[in-house]
Amino acid sequence: MAERTIEHQLQCWPIVISTIYGQDHSEQALKDAYDAWTSFMHRGPHVLIIDMTAGNAGATAAQRAKVAEWLEANDSLLKAKKQLAHIMVVNSAVVRGIITAVFWVRPPVNPHHVVSTLDEAVDLAGATLKQAGVLVPPERIDQARRLGARPKRPAIKAASND
Repeated sequence: MAERTIEHQLQCWPIVISTIYGQDHSEQALKDAYDAWTSFMHRGPHVLIIDMTAGNAGATAAQRAKVAEWLEANDSLLKAKKQLAHIMVVNSAVVRGIITAVFWVRPPVNPHHVVSTLDEAVDLAGATLKQAGVLVPPERIDQARRLGARPKRPAIKAASND
């Protein structure tokens, strides 16, 4: 079994932090991530933070097509505001600019933001939830910050037999 390259932290619900490690992900790892993100929408309104500072979710044509398929398949849940916002944490200014440009050309159904630090993402998540009327205790916000402050594990490669 391949090591997980995408991990989800649910301890701070309705703030979900998905951390992506490395750059190579098996098809199964990506499918599992998409399935998890869909299950979170069925659980209820939340803000999804994707921390890409220790890797990325891939950018091959096939992987971009999977993202488009997932967005289409989950359009009704996204429009129903089951995911109040999607915040990507990216430490490269160039990559943040590219993602912002893509969102400008093809705006997502739900609010999407690209920030450079997890602290920014947590602040934005808290403000988004408050604006939506979802009260989050301050200690849960602090816990989300601490989750992101943990040392990042080294980049890994997905197993090639997946």
